[in-house]
Amino acid sequence: MVVIYLLVAMLGAAAAFFALQNPQPVVLNFLHWQSGRLALSLLMLFSALAGVLLAALSGLAQQVQLRRRIHYLERVLVEGSAVPKQPPAVGVEAAPAGVDYPRPRI
Repeated sequence: MVVIYLLVAMLGAAAAFFALQNPQPVVLNFLHWQSGRLALSLLMLFSALAGVLLAALSGLAQQVQLRRRIHYLERVLVEGSAVPKQPPAVGVEAAPAGVDYPRPRI
């Protein structure tokens, strides 16, 4: 855990040095959109934040999908019925048709 704290501190120090060395304002052009004059370090911070938010959103979607799969399989176990031949597909892990699923051990 100490190593992670050190890595985060080093990354923060590098970001601070980058911000101090790049204070000049720049304009960002993207397709027909143009940003106001902001410091380069601030634009880089906003782009990194957008990347973190998109990655978190992607992870959240996968987590919701896996929770739904867990609830489905728990319901199958409670009902005591056999595991269906082809459960609802989840991501890339969907099994081909005709494959028998082993009964879970209790």
